[in-house]
Amino acid sequence: MTMDNPDLALRRLVLTLQIAAQLPDGDDGGRTAVKLQLNAVIRFLDNLVSTTRLETSPHDPLFRLLAGLDDLESGTTPLMLKARAKRGRPRATIDDNFAKTSAAAAMNRLMWPKPGRSRRKAAEYVARKIRHWDVSKIGRETVLKTGRETEFSWKTVAAWRDHLEAGSEGEDYDTAMYMGLKQEAAKLPRTEVVKALLFSQPLRKF
Repeated sequence: MTMDNPDLALRRLVLTLQIAAQLPDGDDGGRTAVKLQLNAVIRFLDNLVSTTRLETSPHDPLFRLLAGLDDLESGTTPLMLKARAKRGRPRATIDDNFAKTSAAAAMNRLMWPKPGRSRRKAAEYVARKIRHWDVSKIGRETVLKTGRETEFSWKTVAAWRDHLEAGSEGEDYDTAMYMGLKQEAAKLPRTEVVKALLFSQPLRKF
């Protein structure tokens, strides 16, 4: 394999990611774009391994995912891409969970350190700011009689924070992500970090 200098390899990676991001989903649900980006990341890491003389390759799981997507194209569903058979309500998406943790972290930063807003005032502020978010309608309740939807409730936002505060970092990924956001938020000015967390919907394009 021909090695590129780190700067060139990084530029090629970013360019490929940008090109892939502009591709339409098509009839494969976006698999082509994902494969293109995975390929670019794997190639970049291959170059990194070669130039830094790492002893082990850090991207084997990504390579297996890329191979799994190829299997899907040929009509075979690999184990790693098979849906789990579960009862009850479906698990929230990554977008939903990250949106909740961002909102909860913003609420917490408004409250702490003291003096800050009260629990209710902080939750009300966040609820107002995230009305434009469209993440699987989290926090909204359909009014069946009129077909309208209520706005995010401050109680819902407060419940997100309470749930994450009570969680275990070692056992729950969402709690660990929330705690990480909270720690980083504490290092920055309150107004700036709250704006950053709530300015736009996490993980979504507008």
